[in-house]
Amino acid sequence: MFEYKDLFVIISVLVMINFGVSLLIFAQLTVHPLEKKIKSSGGELPKWDSMGIRISSYAFSLIYSIKETSAQMVDENSVRKFATKNDRIRAIYTITSLVIFLLFAIFYSLFLTKTKN
Repeated sequence: MFEYKDLFVIISVLVMINFGVSLLIFAQLTVHPLEKKIKSSGGELPKWDSMGIRISSYAFSLIYSIKETSAQMVDENSVRKFATKNDRIRAIYTITSLVIFLLFAIFYSLFLTKTKN
């Protein structure tokens, strides 16, 4: 019979797949077109990207305003200038998926893992 831990693991896998799919959709439908528009207007693209941080940076810059320019990986003004309403919706969905995924991971690590002595 299923225990609550088994059900939680199944839901966690679905949440993880949802987050991965949201990243892929956001990257293909928002980030690539935005980068083309920014590049064609003479703007600068991010010079460094590791582990897909650039994708999250675009999503965060569409949702939140980062005042400190040294903390920005992408040019927030250019991103907001060329973004559409659908880009913002996809950014909200991507960040929401990330937060839910992290909450599930934290909950699992705090409450469902047992150390064996």
